Amino acid sequence: MLQTPPGLNPGDSLRFVYVTDGIRDATSADISDYDSFVNVQAGGATYNGAAITWLAIGSTPSVDAIDHVGQANAPVYLPDGTLITGTTTAAGLWSGAIVQAINLDLAANPVVIFVWTGTNPFGTGFGGALGNPRALTGASTDTAGSWVASGRTPPAT
Repeated sequence: MLQTPPGLNPGDSLRFVYVTDGIRDATSADISDYDSFVNVQAGGATYNGAAITWLAIGSTPSVDAIDHVGQANAPVYLPDGTLITGTTTAAGLWSGAIVQAINLDLAANPVVIFVWTGTNPFGTGFGGALGNPRALTGASTDTAGSWVASGRTPPAT
């Protein structure tokens, strides 16, 4: 269940982020495959009664994550209402550091894994986009740039 973060007013924009519990490979170069995966994993999650359409934080050869999720002056929160960053711009999500690790599933359970992102800390696929045999991975325990790009070794799961 998604928690309303403290300090928000009706009509304020916000975004939520979570780590999926399911497993998939990083072989597709089509971002819609990853969007479908995160939406199926979300199981129809709603916020204030409205259905949420989730976007994968990932880059493919033709789509960069910074463009895919969109640059907005909207804060990003974990499902429990914990702030991750104040914006999805180069000054926020893609600044090289976030306030809190992205380490919870939708039920707010801790998830400690490596995740496929295909994305470098600047939000682009340069260096190993999804669909590449050596796609970039991120670490759900990190807040520096390695939250999105900790290496190219395929995760164990």
